[in-house]
Amino acid sequence: GGSGAGGGAAAAPQLKHRFCASYPNVSQCRRGAACAFAHSREEVNTPLLSEAEEEHDPASLTEPFFTGKFKTLWCPIGAQHDWQSCVYAHTYQDARRKPSIGYGPQPCPYWSKKDTRAAYSQRCPLGLRCPYSHGAKEQLYHPKYFRTVICRDMQQRGCPRQHLCAFHHKRAERRVVGADTVDYSKPLEKKAIPTEWATHFLAPPFFQETCEAD
Repeated sequence: GGSGAGGGAAAAPQLKHRFCASYPNVSQCRRGAACAFAHSREEVNTPLLSEAEEEHDPASLTEPFFTGKFKTLWCPIGAQHDWQSCVYAHTYQDARRKPSIGYGPQPCPYWSKKDTRAAYSQRCPLGLRCPYSHGAKEQLYHPKYFRTVICRDMQQRGCPRQHLCAFHHKRAERRVVGADTVDYSKPLEKKAIPTEWATHFLAPPFFQETCEAD
């Protein structure tokens, strides 16, 4: 796809929201310095997780990471890769709002996963301010749900998600959480939604794909 650069002043630096498909082997990029995509972490103009988190460093895969960061940022990776094992979000079915805005783990009765190309505002009338979880990722990795339930795959044939699984594999991993105190009868307060975060979340740095990861 083409870059979203307008015809502004030539001196204006281009905002690069994704890495070049050649990254990190950028010497292979035929466009070199003229490339519309980032060749370094310093050049990419989008929030990033740490390299340790991206690479699944066991020391980084903590409870706060899974409940607070996992799948909350749009993926900046330009090359084809496995969405399921990527710590970034790729579609609205894959993405999570930050739980800190106050939504609960109960699934939203309006959230539509049938029309995968629908805009976020068309999937639920309350949009970002909905007090319910939008999709499986928001529910499963919610601080009130994450690793409170045993993994059925692990009991039967082995878990394909392994260390990224939202269910607990061993008794020692099981989390005990308090009661769900979210008031699902009213939308989240406007002041709970950070403006900069909302703008970024509602404007993915790529066209929404038609094939969604479950």
